[in-house]
Amino acid sequence: MKKIITALCLGLALSATCFATEVTTMQFKTDKTNYKYPRFTLESSKATQKINKFVNSEFKSLRKIHNQDHELVGGGMDYKVILDDEKYLCFTLEPYDFHGGAHGMYYTGYYVFDKETGNRMKYYDFVPSINSDELRWGIKNGYLPVELEDGSQGEAPFMDENTLVKENFRLNGDGSVSLVYGPYELDCYAAGNNYVKLTTKQVEKLKVMMPSK
Repeated sequence: MKKIITALCLGLALSATCFATEVTTMQFKTDKTNYKYPRFTLESSKATQKINKFVNSEFKSLRKIHNQDHELVGGGMDYKVILDDEKYLCFTLEPYDFHGGAHGMYYTGYYVFDKETGNRMKYYDFVPSINSDELRWGIKNGYLPVELEDGSQGEAPFMDENTLVKENFRLNGDGSVSLVYGPYELDCYAAGNNYVKLTTKQVEKLKVMMPSK
């Protein structure tokens, strides 16, 4: 078992700003697995502690799952920083596993934290909340657009009565958020993640236009 810690102190803001978060890439490798996850340093020590505690917990939980999976051929985790502005930090943790066959499986978890308090944010902290009936009706009738990884429009062919509002969401940097659905949730594996964009204006219009039961 080999443990490698690689420091990559990165300024993640697009320009040199005082609120840029410092990131250290942590790496843990075994014969079958390779995990990369972030360690953050923010101006707020409270936020630094809370966010890193969350990330470490996710890493340890995934390791435990993989250690108990005797059919695992390979697996691990990666991450990306999506947005780092004055108030919020949005990043992904991307666990994956492979059991043989044509392809493995992966999950892209998006996480948004307040950089002052270290509290994890919900999508409805940024736009009005919707329920699952409104989500399905909005997608079906074109009020809530679905985007694929390449930016093209998705059709959500796998959507059904079991499709629910997800807690998994990303900040888009323009005041909007996107609910994130992984492979097989709204579309096939090849389509990748599907993103249902929500803006305050879209949600308010949806609630007016949707027929009452």
